Amino acid sequence: MRDNHMDDAMLTQLMDEYALSDGERLMLEFEKSGVVIPEELDAGCQDLIGQTLKPAAKKPILLLPIRWLRCATAAAAVLVIVLCGTATAEAFGVDVWKIVAKWTKEAFHFVVQEIPDVSELRFDDEWAQETEVTEATLYHEPMVVSTEETAEPTEIPEETVGEITGGKCGDNVIWYFDGKDTLTISGTGAMYDYEEGQSCPWNQSYVKKIKKIVVEEGITRIGSRAFTQTWNVVGVTLPKTVTSIGIDAFTHNTSSGEVHITDLKAWCMIRFESERSNPLRGMDDTLYLNGEAIYDLVIPDGVTCINPYSFYLAPMTSVTIPASVKSIGQYAFAESYHIKSVKIEGRVETIEKNAFSGCSSLAEITLPDGLISIGKWAFYRAGLTSIRIPETVTEIGTCAFYRCYELQEVVLPAGITSIEPETFYECKALTKINLPEGITRIGYKAFSGCISLAELSIPRSVCRIEYEAFRKCRSLKYIAVPEGVTSIEQGVFSSCSDLTSIQLPYGITQIGEDAFAWCGSLSGIALPASVNTIGARAFYQCASLIKLDIPDGVSRIEASLVAFCRKLVAITIPASVTYIDGWADDGCDSLKHILYKGTRAQMWEIDIRSNSFVSRLWHYRATGNEVTITADGQVHCSVCDQSTECTEHTWDNGVLTTEPTAEQDGTMTFTCTVCGDTMQQTIPWEEPPTEPEEGTTDETTGDSVAPEETVPPTELPTELPTEPVTEPPTEPESGGLTEEKTEPIMEPTENIEN
Repeated sequence: MRDNHMDDAMLTQLMDEYALSDGERLMLEFEKSGVVIPEELDAGCQDLIGQTLKPAAKKPILLLPIRWLRCATAAAAVLVIVLCGTATAEAFGVDVWKIVAKWTKEAFHFVVQEIPDVSELRFDDEWAQETEVTEATLYHEPMVVSTEETAEPTEIPEETVGEITGGKCGDNVIWYFDGKDTLTISGTGAMYDYEEGQSCPWNQSYVKKIKKIVVEEGITRIGSRAFTQTWNVVGVTLPKTVTSIGIDAFTHNTSSGEVHITDLKAWCMIRFESERSNPLRGMDDTLYLNGEAIYDLVIPDGVTCINPYSFYLAPMTSVTIPASVKSIGQYAFAESYHIKSVKIEGRVETIEKNAFSGCSSLAEITLPDGLISIGKWAFYRAGLTSIRIPETVTEIGTCAFYRCYELQEVVLPAGITSIEPETFYECKALTKINLPEGITRIGYKAFSGCISLAELSIPRSVCRIEYEAFRKCRSLKYIAVPEGVTSIEQGVFSSCSDLTSIQLPYGITQIGEDAFAWCGSLSGIALPASVNTIGARAFYQCASLIKLDIPDGVSRIEASLVAFCRKLVAITIPASVTYIDGWADDGCDSLKHILYKGTRAQMWEIDIRSNSFVSRLWHYRATGNEVTITADGQVHCSVCDQSTECTEHTWDNGVLTTEPTAEQDGTMTFTCTVCGDTMQQTIPWEEPPTEPEEGTTDETTGDSVAPEETVPPTELPTELPTEPVTEPPTEPESGGLTEEKTEPIMEPTENIEN
């Protein structure tokens, strides 16, 4: 019989065979060996025999921690049993350990085939260290000799062996701290779960000293919050027998440093109950498989599901997923910012929420045919530059590509029916995306902040565009809204600063608040006759807007409707209007003509809160066509026969008409976007500085002079054109016009749902 790892089952067998069945036979075997038993041991043995003969007696079994006896074989365990009974380790003092070492080798050679040299007792762990032990540790539960009745287990108090402390942390699980830096969990089955705020036994005195956590084979579950507050841990070792790790088991481990495993397939199948269940907690933690760091991860064949949080924060650079995998769990690779490429060889059907969120270096992934759904936040802040979504995909979750700053091109499948909220929020590099026919809804903020998206065709099937869907799409120049859309919701096109033209279909009844606010290039817009409601600030700071016709049926002109539209010359108001807000026309310095379709008497019945509105030139019984823009850039009113010259030009960025050379200056031509007037500006030629020859020296100091870089011709002059250019006011920072800052909700735990 040879044993290199004594577990509870083996100990029980030994106790049943020797201690409980026939204590006297054990003593006879000692005598036959020819060894004289010291008086100290004999007293303990006689006491054991006496208790064994009492059928109803409860005998506490005093066992030494079995991990220390791993290399001492089963013989040492037999000797430990001899020491059991009412006698305690204090009766023998530290000499007990010397006797164990000597007698294991000399007296029990008949019990085992081969006995290691234990003349000096050592720990068998990597920190092997001789120690003097003055006490034994209560380890095993009390046992009952009688076979008729089993007593209820009693609570076993912690005992101390010098600086070594241990105790129970599961029904069949013990813990001990080596007094230096290592906490070891051994036994079989599950550890206890600990409630929030409940202190784990090792946290009381040793939490700051613990640097290594070793969980031995046989442990199947690490309890919830088991290793919270172990701030200084730099190494964790887990066996392949662990199948689940409870909630927040490693909550406050800022970095576990090295996480060692022996079976990658078993690791993939661990059920991590939260993101803080995984010991890979720090940005630079490393997963080791049998002592070798994993950087190019190849998931073993046969794994069908990569469980949630399996490689959360893991530092690998590439991932290969075999054909056997059907699903990638939530947060499976989240925040693994070193990953550059993912290769999926099979037919993964689902990519769950946050699976690759935070993978900022992930530039390349090929999604397989057969993929059905992409979960919420799946690629949040990933480093993707382009992605093709397979035709089999029917669902793309909310915020799936949220803030993928490098994403330039997306190919969507024909099967999707909705662009979910914030799907492409702030994809600032996105220039090309197809919206297939069949899409009926564009969710709120779906393309908000896509500042490089210059062209977009909205399918005719779309019947709803939700609020701020295209907010801050600054490069969009033209939009045609489909006929099925009945409402332009709040802020849908706000801050689309390059938008010059938009087509709105008949059937739209509502223009929401801020719908076209800060559209600085929008010079005109035709509102359908079906519109009956226009929200506050709908055209706020549309700096290029010259004329606005409000449709019949609108009853209210709300606050700041055309505020700071500084080029607005004319506005048409229907007789249906009964209320004009006091700040509706604030900052409209050029507003000259109010084309009112009602009579003067009807005008006086309007609840006008704005004195400036009343003081402007009203034309009654107007049709709305009285004010026109003439060919020479003048605004002409056919009612009062007044013409207003374009006195405030808005110059474009200019065109370089003549390149400056050494022989002649160049010219830059600017055009007014209001009246078409042009203006030219001279661009002088500047001689580029000459480069010194190699090896030249400074005449005054004698030091060598490095060659200077060639300085390109200076940029075009930054002087303003002769006519003043008025910059549009910036977006207000408070009140109803505040630009909302939308931050993503990174779902670190199960509670996060958007």
